[in-house]
Amino acid sequence: LNPGALPHTHTPRQLLAHIGCIPNYGGMYPTVPNTSNHYENMTSAAKSHVWPVGLMADTNTGKTGIQNCTVGSSYSYSTAAYTLLGAVMETITGRDAHTLLRTEITQPLGLTSTRAQFETPSLVPDYDRAVPYVVHSQHHHSTSLRKEEGAGAGYVPTNYPNNSWKFFGAGMESSALDLARFGDDVRRHRVVASAAAASDMWTRVPPSKHGAGWRVFGTQRRRAEEEEGSSGTRGRRWIASHGGSWAGARSYLAVYPDDGLSIAIMSNINQWNPRSLNSEIAEIVLG
Repeated sequence: LNPGALPHTHTPRQLLAHIGCIPNYGGMYPTVPNTSNHYENMTSAAKSHVWPVGLMADTNTGKTGIQNCTVGSSYSYSTAAYTLLGAVMETITGRDAHTLLRTEITQPLGLTSTRAQFETPSLVPDYDRAVPYVVHSQHHHSTSLRKEEGAGAGYVPTNYPNNSWKFFGAGMESSALDLARFGDDVRRHRVVASAAAASDMWTRVPPSKHGAGWRVFGTQRRRAEEEEGSSGTRGRRWIASHGGSWAGARSYLAVYPDDGLSIAIMSNINQWNPRSLNSEIAEIVLG
């Protein structure tokens, strides 16, 4: 990638598991500027959008990076890390991220609704795309709120901002069916062919609770058994999952590798957490 001098280095596995000390956007970290700019690929987004704003900053000083963060031994969730990973994949394969998604994932698996949300500068019209909603009180702070007469209290529609800079981290759209099918395809080794590689993907990278992208954990009962040091196996059900949140949208995908179950939940309201519903569905199906 030849980004120039970097204050620290990290491996793709560390970036996947969020222990690469790349700050996330907003809050106490350097706010990513120009989030509405359009980028045709992850390499251009990384070179012009991530490196120049301090997201690769010196972690020892904490001036623009994450204070007291040690690469490989400190957990810090980062969407921007996946922009860097996308740039790495483009450099290695010689193909842009959109082509990689189509040729390696969506076309072979028949996931017809899964794609980059902003492959072009403007959102491509789609009759099946749900309208995103936000809490009405948020309209005082939003410049992208859609004007709708008589919206009243409760939820009001909003617009999706261009998220092309974080395509690999939070820039795709899909249907709930496609998302559930993807989870099942991963479980059946149709995405990662080797069972050993799939197992490795769902193995935590300490100190993170993530493996290669997926957050790996157990049910509340499993966690309780771990804390008590129980050696029993009853109720020990492992789950690989990941959630998502964006303007007027929430999503959650959970795969139960040993139980043959994949659950995808999507909402066009961003103030609702779908994880509890996932637990209820899994309890009904698996008992």
